[in-house]
Amino acid sequence: MMVKISHNQPCPCGSGLRHKHCHGSFAPDPYPQDLFPSDVDTFSERYNGRANAMIMECGLQTKHSVVAELWPEAYLGASAEMQDDGTNVIKINRGTVFLLRDLFDQMLSHPSNFPHIGWPSREIVHRDYQPKRKLYDLTTTAQRNWQPKDPARAKYASDLALAAIDHLFDHELGHIFNGHTALLKQVTGSSLISEAGSTSPLSALDYQAFEYQADCFAIGQGLHRLRTGPGVTAKRVYDLLCAIYLQYRIWTENLRAISVERVLTQKKHPPANIRLRLILGSSVEVMFRRKLMPMPNFGELMVNAMLECEEGLARLTRTFIDPDKLMDDGGLTEQVTPALHDTFKKLRPRLLPYSFGGRLSPDLP
Repeated sequence: MMVKISHNQPCPCGSGLRHKHCHGSFAPDPYPQDLFPSDVDTFSERYNGRANAMIMECGLQTKHSVVAELWPEAYLGASAEMQDDGTNVIKINRGTVFLLRDLFDQMLSHPSNFPHIGWPSREIVHRDYQPKRKLYDLTTTAQRNWQPKDPARAKYASDLALAAIDHLFDHELGHIFNGHTALLKQVTGSSLISEAGSTSPLSALDYQAFEYQADCFAIGQGLHRLRTGPGVTAKRVYDLLCAIYLQYRIWTENLRAISVERVLTQKKHPPANIRLRLILGSSVEVMFRRKLMPMPNFGELMVNAMLECEEGLARLTRTFIDPDKLMDDGGLTEQVTPALHDTFKKLRPRLLPYSFGGRLSPDLP
């Protein structure tokens, strides 16, 4: 059932502000819509500029230059690779850009999702939502049946999708800035680290440790970037948490039927459940150590963002949610984490000492 939010009521995101001064504003923040990276030129300009700025900030040598490319592939995927001349290339598939945009369009096109954004009464309930797609037909735009009708909600969907793409780019950048691609190139002669599934000769635990560190780097970068422009506001933090939470949450699975041995030996990406828990934990550490926001406020924003995404996803997939089992993985994370930490400690001396993101654990160097 759609709930009408009065402009003078507290905003449901938990910021403590009146709705009209937060998500009720008709100037959604923080990303301009015309910067959505759906074409090659816009993509390269946005992410090459960001990578070069970080290189200068970190004091890296020019041989560590980064080139961002929008790859003409229709499936969900991204990769980072060091070439023979030392240039690092980050490739994000065009299908990934459209699939993430499509995911948030579906969320905002449902009138009961994010009722505090725009005029949800202008939206209609569709019968064919497909949030868990990995392939996008780039030859047609007919798939975008779920684009929100309300301009403010369409803009907000674009904002969240762009934040999700930014996080994915920062993840790949984490592989470069933490020395993952350089180490792989040195040891094996091949440096490709791919979000679509890896064929690299890394051991399973080495590869998973790289993925978790890149995740922590990415969330740290996302929160760090909020200090620019309007600054670290509750609204911006809430939006970032929604974007990141949902893009991982749609790929979670039932881990009770999966053994620890299977997780530790599978030579592919770690389960999204575990990655999401570590990302949220790392975000808490980043906020605490950098004192970006009082922790009680951040905790409330995180809970509200999680519940909004869970309820929205349940509506799209026509399933029921159990709040007590949202992060339940049968204790698998607690069993996997020690082995992950031991592996990361062994790898740490061989990696570059550049980490502007969160760490896997406060007790790690």
